[in-house]
Amino acid sequence: MRPVESQKQLITAAVTGALGDLLSGVGDGLPKARPLPGKAGVIIEWPRIEWPTWNTDDPDVTWTLVIVAGTPATQAAQQALLVDCAQRIAGALNVATADPVTVDLPNGAGSVAGYRITLNPM
Repeated sequence: MRPVESQKQLITAAVTGALGDLLSGVGDGLPKARPLPGKAGVIIEWPRIEWPTWNTDDPDVTWTLVIVAGTPATQAAQQALLVDCAQRIAGALNVATADPVTVDLPNGAGSVAGYRITLNPM
């Protein structure tokens, strides 16, 4: 298995373990990470890959996760859930930052608030 694939599996397992019953789904897009009432979904974005020096065999791989919860009509009530999820993920993974983000829903269904979590390079 390639290193990026194994890293993604490790991240998926860590998120699943950290969030437990707060997690509705985790995956590489909203269909897999669709939040349900009282639960959060986590999107694993494609990683940033950086080669800090020429001819290196081990690039730095930086992953970004997006936590979303609720619907456009229930956003205010989701803030505590989103912060709790971000804190739990920070306890399970090497988190660098968590920044507020707005995620557009498919088919013009509105948008929801969330947090974009950047992990330190693996």
